Amino acid sequence: MEYDTQVIWPLLKEILRDAEEFAIDNGCGDLTITSIFRTPEEDAELHGSGIHCIFRAADVRIPCWDDPKSLTLARYINAKYVYDSSRPTLLVAFMEPHGDGPHCHFQVSSFTKLRHK
Repeated sequence: MEYDTQVIWPLLKEILRDAEEFAIDNGCGDLTITSIFRTPEEDAELHGSGIHCIFRAADVRIPCWDDPKSLTLARYINAKYVYDSSRPTLLVAFMEPHGDGPHCHFQVSSFTKLRHK
């Protein structure tokens, strides 16, 4: 998976690398980043919280969407990482059928961490 030259939150990079390694190891193939967001300008336009000073989310095309492995990928990431322990309903990874094909959305916050070390 190629990374844009944009500044990506370090933990998001780690999670994306982890997801791709899992996908390759499980016969799902290479993942492709289709969007990385959100910029401070976009956040300001949306009257956002201002927390998005660097990119903390990415959409990734999953080549094996119709295969159960794609759901296993999201489950694997969510079992390994917690988005924010004070907001347990929010996930680090979830599947989305949009854009130019099915994707997995990955997101992190300042409180995202490994569940177990």
